[in-house]
Amino acid sequence: MRLICSPKKLTHRNYQHNMIVLTRSFLLFGLAILLLISVAAKDTLPSDAEVAPLSLNMGANKGGNILNRDALPLPTMVGCFLFVHSSWVAVPCLSWEEAAKLPPLMEGGNYGVKGVSSSTISGSKVLVEGDMSIQFSQFSGESDSIYGRNDWSVQDNTNQFSGANGDTYAVQFVEQNCGSQNCGASGSPNASLCILQVDVTTQNYSDRLCMGTNIQALSSNYHDSVSGYLSQSGGVTYLDAQFCDPINCWGVVNTDNKGLNGNWFGAS
Repeated sequence: MRLICSPKKLTHRNYQHNMIVLTRSFLLFGLAILLLISVAAKDTLPSDAEVAPLSLNMGANKGGNILNRDALPLPTMVGCFLFVHSSWVAVPCLSWEEAAKLPPLMEGGNYGVKGVSSSTISGSKVLVEGDMSIQFSQFSGESDSIYGRNDWSVQDNTNQFSGANGDTYAVQFVEQNCGSQNCGASGSPNASLCILQVDVTTQNYSDRLCMGTNIQALSSNYHDSVSGYLSQSGGVTYLDAQFCDPINCWGVVNTDNKGLNGNWFGAS
């Protein structure tokens, strides 16, 4: 099975038609591979000083089915966090210079799951959360057509929306796995969780906050989840990203700089 992915960044024309789950161009080969993907969305933002409840996939039962376990919501403050002993602990984020070295995200082809309609027509519900869960039940290998093996990302993307200055924006909550030496300008294997608030009109990706995570290795038992949601405290709206692999969870929190709150209609 071949998944063909475009090397382009987000554009007005093709963004809503390229739902992204496992991205970059890669070849899945050998035995049959079963990939189970689920997307969920929520449309109720809690009152001030509360944060959106979140259910994360952090384990699997003997039959290989993902178990949903409640995890504590992230702190309502800008920063990066690691889930340690049932609580979030603040850890250093990547510097802007380090984050800028990460390779650009690639768009997927026709593969992916659309959580809800991306339409902004009358009657569409405004979202506050989008969750992406992935589980392999059988796996034999993969290879990226650009960087080689173990190079991929899991993206939880919003719809495009208009900002106050007239530009078009979109937000990406993403775990990016660069398992090769050639992945990005860093020159070494790395993995990161990021919130990207993208100006689609000008193709400006500079509004990003990232943290390092563990390099992931796909296998028949592998599963993970990426979640993005809104939270509020003290009249400030925050964007929250969480990534959980079978062992650990990481979190990034940034302010809603582009106005996603009230403009989130699609999760994919």
